[in-house]
Amino acid sequence: MNILHITDELTKKNYSISSLIFYLTEYIENKNQIRHNILSTYLERDTFNDKNNIILIKTNSFLNCYKNVSNIKDIIKNHEYVHIHGIWRWIHFISIFHCARLSIPFFIHPHGMLLNAALKNKGFFNYFMKKILLKLYSFFLKKRINFISITKQESESINFFFKNTSIHLIPNPVPFLINQDPIKIEKVFIFFGRLHPIKNLELMIEAFTEANLGDDWKLDIYGIKDDKKYHKKLILMIEGRKNIFIKKPVFGLEKQKIISSSWANILLSKSEVLSLSVLESASLELPSLVNEDIAIDEFTKNEGVVTTTEIKSISKNIKEISNWSLKLRIKKGKKLKEFINLNYSIESLYKKYYYLYDNKR
Repeated sequence: MNILHITDELTKKNYSISSLIFYLTEYIENKNQIRHNILSTYLERDTFNDKNNIILIKTNSFLNCYKNVSNIKDIIKNHEYVHIHGIWRWIHFISIFHCARLSIPFFIHPHGMLLNAALKNKGFFNYFMKKILLKLYSFFLKKRINFISITKQESESINFFFKNTSIHLIPNPVPFLINQDPIKIEKVFIFFGRLHPIKNLELMIEAFTEANLGDDWKLDIYGIKDDKKYHKKLILMIEGRKNIFIKKPVFGLEKQKIISSSWANILLSKSEVLSLSVLESASLELPSLVNEDIAIDEFTKNEGVVTTTEIKSISKNIKEISNWSLKLRIKKGKKLKEFINLNYSIESLYKKYYYLYDNKR
């Protein structure tokens, strides 16, 4: 079987999607006789390995897109199945068009891009243009679209725009991570992700400040600068708050050590289909505080902490988490790890992808 994964970029900014593609291609190829190729417009070589199964083309302008329309068609023709990660960029549109014309089985994996908050993220005009594109997809492709959703909430969003389409619910997997022993757990709350308004970082900063935990506690925000104005706003906001820090993003073993040695992870996004940072944290026995709109199913039953988006509620939960004994903090982390390994590990989910690919041949 020959499968083509298509994404706009393989970068730190696009880390969740990029990681999923690499987890799937490596794990399924090792387990089954399946060949995976990756078609993308950009590879950040200092973040991801430049492997021989990555095909790079330029679609950063209309002229380049026009030149590569036939090239993308030829690449798609050489595959039995196409897995499209995303929906809005030129490469997604061209690939969907070619798959439909060539009658090659394909899935669209929106990765939360059809959630209401994500649709409205860049203003009214952008939202209006997206709605037009969705109408075009729905009208011309009819029932030929198959989707992969990550959560029940995302399935509902997809079904709102594409009636009676085929939706396959498969959560994003998290790789098996091992704690770097021995680890001393510090009095630190952390955030990993993009520095973007959709992440609600102002709310996190205000709530942490209101919790008033004392000088021995701190909040470390590890973020990719996705919005320069927003980054400057956050820098100004933390001035004078001596226990809140904005730091450069980290990856690999360094990131694992920070997660393993922290007290809790915080994520309060306005829109988040299934957070990789929450999954990675849980796999390294780190509890997370998340807002109710993005909570994972069964999360609270397995020692995850859920809050509303009111500052008082968030600060109250932060304070309660800081009051845990070390023994309780470790116990909650271990329970979350068991839950994640059972339900979200690549080992438990790869078969769902394999059967999906195999049944479409």
